[in-house]
Amino acid sequence: MRVTIPNLEGKALFDYLVKNKADLIAKKCSLPIKSDPVSYGATPVKTSGGEKAESPEVEEGTIRVKVVCNTALFCDSYGDVLAPDCWKKSIADRGPKGKNLIPHLKNHDHEIDKQLGKVVELYSEVLDLSVLGYSATGKAQALIMVSDVKREWDEKLYTLYRDLSVRQHSIGMQYVQLKLALNDEDYKEEFAVWNAHYDSIINKEDVDRRNYFWWVSEIKLYENSAVLFGANELTPTLEVTTQPSDDTEKSDTPTDPKPGLLTSDQIKTRILLTKFV
Repeated sequence: MRVTIPNLEGKALFDYLVKNKADLIAKKCSLPIKSDPVSYGATPVKTSGGEKAESPEVEEGTIRVKVVCNTALFCDSYGDVLAPDCWKKSIADRGPKGKNLIPHLKNHDHEIDKQLGKVVELYSEVLDLSVLGYSATGKAQALIMVSDVKREWDEKLYTLYRDLSVRQHSIGMQYVQLKLALNDEDYKEEFAVWNAHYDSIINKEDVDRRNYFWWVSEIKLYENSAVLFGANELTPTLEVTTQPSDDTEKSDTPTDPKPGLLTSDQIKTRILLTKFV
């Protein structure tokens, strides 16, 4: 759910934001946040890369995907700029090494039968912007999820991942700490936040059109979902690989693939790049 901001401009907008800042922050922190189903006019660009899966035999109906859940320092469609490591505490508490309460879902549907796979890893990784599909030089911290997607859990999404057709993701989360940033020196506190963080933002052109953003220094992470369009555009699928079966991992010598199983020659690791216009 999105906090509604009136259709105002300039000083009128800034006056509203500052006057209602405490209430807006309270509302944002009280609501679970997920992407809106809107189009960003995306044009997908596929690029091969990475390595093949190493095992000659895989567990039937399972593929391992490495996806970007969110990218820090990118101003999203909410006007939010997530700080690097804003999800660190939440991952430690709720991630695979903690309570294991951050699932891999589709379309933010919080139902037990809407899970797509078993989450193996959840961590941060610094990637080139080009890998994330952004046409600029530089790097950014990405929130990475590695998940073993099961055909029997959701055959359609399994097929979409297998065919390299899941191009965006979105986190379900709750704000814990955030500040308002305004590009106007008449608002000293908000202008100080602007000056402190503006230079680090990836898509400054979007921030310049708004002349404000929300600096989010901590979130509570609930889940990551495969979506058609995410609030943060830099959320591609990075890799799709086959997974070795338990028997293969224990064997010293590879066996011939069984009929009906996916092999490393059938599914190759790829990087999906998405260019936005």
